[in-house]
This record gives sequence, structure tokens and C-alpha cells, in this order.
Amino acid sequence: MSSASVARTSKYSYRSAGTAGGSADVSIEYSADLTALSRLEDKIRLLQDDLEIERELRSRTSVSKSSSSQNVLKRRKVVQKVSLR
Repeated sequence: MSSASVARTSKYSYRSAGTAGGSADVSIEYSADLTALSRLEDKIRLLQDDLEIERELRSRTSVSKSSSSQNVLKRRKVVQKVSLR
């Protein structure tokens, strides 16, 4: 990525002849540093990847926990049967 920064300024104006006896004119001006936007997009992609990995790990953990709980219940039943003999 180059260290040069490109800035873009845009201005939008909206004019409205209000039907309720008034009017509302809105003017919006913003400046976007394209390099900063690119960095933010990269950070968003990384966060989305992290979120996907975390969801996968949570799902695996849940399945593993469920399987472990079932194994514990089966072993308890076996121990109870053996102790009753």
C-alpha cells in the first residue's frame, strides 16, 4: 500500500418544498480519505473472519460438550448396574 493519501470531498444538497407550510433544505458535505477507508475495509474483513472462526469454535465446543455429557450419563448407568450386582 502506498503512503500517498487521496482525499475526495463531495457535497450534496436536498431541497424540499414542505407540504406542511414549511421547507427543509439539507446540505451534506463530507471528505473521505480513500486510504483510511481502505484500512477500515481491511479491518472489517479481519473482524468478519474472526467472527466466523469464533462461531465455528463455539459450535464445535457445544457438540463436544454434548457428547461428553452423554458419555458421562452412559458411564453412570454402567456403574449403577455394576454396583447393583
